[in-house]
Amino acid sequence: MDDLDKIIAEIMQRIEKNGDLPVFSASVNRIRQISSSEEATAMSLSKEATKDVNLTAKLLRLANSSYYNRGKGKISVISRAVVILGFNTVKNQCLTMKLIDSFQHEHPSIEMNKMLVNAYLTAGFVREIASKAGLKDVEEAYTCALLHNLGEIVIAYFLPEKFTLMQEMRINHKISQKEIEKEVLGGSIKEVGQILARNWEFPSSIVTTMEPFNPEKESTKSSVQMNKALSSLASSVVKMLRSPDSTSEISLNDLLGTLSKTAALPPSTIENSLMESFKVSCELATEYGLQQETLMPAVEGRILATKNEIESLQISPFLPVMKYQKRRLIHPLFPPLNNLLRQLLAMQHLII
Repeated sequence: MDDLDKIIAEIMQRIEKNGDLPVFSASVNRIRQISSSEEATAMSLSKEATKDVNLTAKLLRLANSSYYNRGKGKISVISRAVVILGFNTVKNQCLTMKLIDSFQHEHPSIEMNKMLVNAYLTAGFVREIASKAGLKDVEEAYTCALLHNLGEIVIAYFLPEKFTLMQEMRINHKISQKEIEKEVLGGSIKEVGQILARNWEFPSSIVTTMEPFNPEKESTKSSVQMNKALSSLASSVVKMLRSPDSTSEISLNDLLGTLSKTAALPPSTIENSLMESFKVSCELATEYGLQQETLMPAVEGRILATKNEIESLQISPFLPVMKYQKRRLIHPLFPPLNNLLRQLLAMQHLII
């Protein structure tokens, strides 16, 4: 048994010890199967969803949110929610909610919550791009983006000692991330995610997209390759926005430019997709089970606000590090976000 096989075996042992992960439970797999069947009905899908009381409550809250329920009246039963939302949307909502439920965990040196938020934001960003680019299956593109960094999330959650070791090596040693992963895991983080996804019976069309995309060597002629490209590039954009890295070899503008070429969309459309996806993700945070107070970004300065003004911030838990100076919001990497930030933080008072 090589090192990577041992890592997978250790993860599986810890999963078995802790009990089945909600995100990969039989009920969620069944929901995925039903929603993918041409013969399925809203009633059959709703019957499966109602077996999970917590999931049912969250789906109903989401269906009644202002984003999805526009003048349709209060939705009180899952079958109606399925009709309103659609099969594929319900499938991805279940997957997103259970991913967040499964891996929320406090660790002194690992930002699990940040990884989950990044996955959530990346999926929303890719959905916006896929829709505007005219992709045939927008919801599958969303799933690919949501699970793109599954390996990183799983290792951080089940093998925190190895994850923190890799973090320390990245800081203290001048070797590449690829070399670090090989030394600690016997393979890559992406490989771990792919092996586990196969074990959990995700289709190859999703598993393949967990690999990194090289725009100089790979094409996007197939839908799988396109999903892989969008997931990889969008993930890099979100990570850079939320955790600016001065050592990065590629700039945010370069990443957005590559996304523009890959999706065959104007740069302005990519920028609008980014802003729209951030806004929607903020609006739906609570319905997906994300605790907003733990997701507020680091802001340079301190907040002076009344209770009402603080409550007004509840729509903006995901926005990246920013400055508020002379009544001008300035994002360090992406100035086009300024208008959105002004809108979302209009009631916030910061002192540098």
